[in-house]
Order: sequence, then structure tokens, then C-alpha cells
Amino acid sequence: MQTNHVLVVDDEVKVCEIVGRFLQAKGFVVSRAHNGLEALEACASQKPDVVVMDIRMPRMDGVECLKRIKETAPDTEVIMSTAVEELNTGISCMKMGAFGYLNKPINLENLFIEINRSLEHRRLVLENRDYQINLEKKVEERTREVLQLNEKLKESLLNSVRITLGILETTDVFFAGHAKRVSIWAVAVAHYMGLGAQEVFDIELAALLHEIGQIAIPEEIRNASFKELSIREINMVKEYPALTQRILSPSEELRRAGVLVRHHLEHLDGTGFPDGLKGDSIPLGSRIIGVVNAYDELESRRRFTSEKFPSDKTKDDFVFSNLRKHAGRHYQPEIIDKLEEALAGYHKLAKTRALCTVNELKAGMALASDIHLRGGKLLIKKGAILSDVHVAKLNALYKMYLLEGDIYIWKS
Repeated sequence: MQTNHVLVVDDEVKVCEIVGRFLQAKGFVVSRAHNGLEALEACASQKPDVVVMDIRMPRMDGVECLKRIKETAPDTEVIMSTAVEELNTGISCMKMGAFGYLNKPINLENLFIEINRSLEHRRLVLENRDYQINLEKKVEERTREVLQLNEKLKESLLNSVRITLGILETTDVFFAGHAKRVSIWAVAVAHYMGLGAQEVFDIELAALLHEIGQIAIPEEIRNASFKELSIREINMVKEYPALTQRILSPSEELRRAGVLVRHHLEHLDGTGFPDGLKGDSIPLGSRIIGVVNAYDELESRRRFTSEKFPSDKTKDDFVFSNLRKHAGRHYQPEIIDKLEEALAGYHKLAKTRALCTVNELKAGMALASDIHLRGGKLLIKKGAILSDVHVAKLNALYKMYLLEGDIYIWKS
């Protein structure tokens, strides 16, 4: 059982000795000091549980010493001893944090009772503090567990969507590839614009699913330029964002993404579809997907234009020139700027990394991209240094067609 430590502070040496011997006989560890400065030094070095202190002392009185003790060691209980004429001062000391006060001359049995009461109070305070700390830790742990589970559920949902797109890719190569590219760059733009994690997730999900409704449109209409379509066929195409939302709406997890998909072909000037929304009434996520979708449609030579590229070298310039023709009317200029910024960052990064086939991988190479299993599950994180075991495992998975996406390594 731990022995409690009491510091007795009084400028009268005889009082200190009498009180000290009494408390030692009661089983306490006792220290002594004869003024406020000595008391502060003893508190700092010996850390007593209780201080019994006179108010009137030389060099530093008990009131000032109490104030300093409570600033540096707030858990230390302090009992003041005071003459009758100092009664108001004793009450003031309690307001400053003293546990209690006793009139002089001190009744030793009353002091013993008061010290035990102060120790019980201290024990309860410390227990409550420990309880609060443990409770906060448990809340933090539980919150962390919930967040981790939430992230796992989100990743599981994304993987399910990627698997679905992989199946669709077998019938329409552009369809799934386009959705993945729009997802990648829409997420990049969202990050460049400083959007929150939930908004970014919704945009990623919506971008992956933004053309699911087109499965109801015949392939020859789906892949044709608008100039080649009849009014009836164009109206059929214009219905697919609303159809996609209807497909997604039964799922609570996909509902927000469904709203973004519905409005990704709206225009700032109200000439878009399906609802003719204008300006800020179009969700920001929809505006982002709309710009990136148009970029990929133009860059991949699908539907929007039959204009010939001057050359591969000026492809991005050509695409952004087309996008900027509609800036402010169809597309938000800031989003076009952020997309261009994201692509510029990618091209800069591309100069420091190299595309590598599985057969070219060697131990010691540093990954410049994550490696995923088919379906999107993360296998090895970007930045990992490949070992012989990694290389052997990747070759085995590749032969079983279980890897997905390109592999990049940092150039040495």
C-alpha cells in the first residue's frame, strides 16, 4: 500500500516538529519547510500529496505559495492554517483552490481528519480524471474503428463497381476505359480544388458509374457522333443520365453519386440536359465530371467533334482550346484550369517514372504507382521497394490474369 506524503510548512520550527512527529506516528511520510520558497522547492522535488501550510510566513506568504502550487501541481491538496483574525483570508484561500483551513493553534486530531478527507478528495479527482482519459481513449479507438470500417466499405463498394466495369469492358472497350479515366481525373481535380474526403469519394463513384445508363442505348447510337443521329436518337442519348440515376437510386450508398451523374451534362447557361439547370444549381461534383467527361470524349475522338488533331504533340492544346470555347457557357473556367494543372503535374511526373511490364520487373526497383489485383484491390503500395519474392509473386499473378492496370517504377 502506498504511503501518503505530507509537507508541513510553518515558519515556527517547533510547530513543524510537533505536527511532523504526530503525522509520522499516524503513518505518513513527512517533509518540512519554513517559508513559501522552501515549500515550492519541496513540492517540485518531492511531490507531496498534501501540504499543510501557515498563511503568515517570511520571504513568501502562504497565499502566494498556494497560488504557485496550484499553478504547477494542481493535484496537490493544500490545507491552510490561520489565526482567527485571518479567517477571511482562509476563506479566500479555499476559493483559490485550497481544500480547507484550520484555526491555530492546530488541533492535531482535527488535522488528521482533514488530511484524510483531502486525500479521499484527491483520490476521487484522480480516478475521475483517469476515467475521463480512458473514456476519451475508448471513444477515439471506437471512432478510429468506425472510420476504418467506413473506409473498407467504401473501398469494397469501389471494387464492386470496378468489377462491374471490367465485365462491361469485354463488350465495349471504350465504355469502361472512359469511365476509369474520367474517375481518375475527376478525383484529381476535386483534390486540386480542396474538396473534402466524402465529396471526393462521391465524385469518384459517380465518375465510374456516369455512363451505366447507356447500356440501354444500342451500341451504334452510343458510339456515333451527334451529327449522325436523328432527333429521336439524340433524345434517347439525353435520357441516359436520368436513367443512370434511376438505376443507382435504390442503393443508399449510391444515391449521392446518382444525383451527380444525373446533372453531369447540364450547362452553366441552362442549355444542358436532362433538367436544364443553370450555374451553381448544378452540383459542383457534376460540373467537375462534366468537364473531365468532355475532355476525355474530345481526347479519345468520341462523339463531340470530327475536327482533326493537328498532331499528337498538340493534342492537349487542341482539346483545351475546344473546352475553353465553351468556358463560362457550358463549363466552369476554374475546373478547366484545375484539370489542365492536374494533367501538367502528371506529365511532369511521367518524366521521372517509367512504364514497366511484369517481365521487366527486378528486385530493388521502387514502385511509382500502386499495384492492384483485378477488381481494384490494392496489392502493393506506391513507394515499395520490390524484392525477389514480390517479383515472383507478381509474375505468377500476371500469368493467371489477376493483375489490373499499368505498373510504373521510378527512374534511377
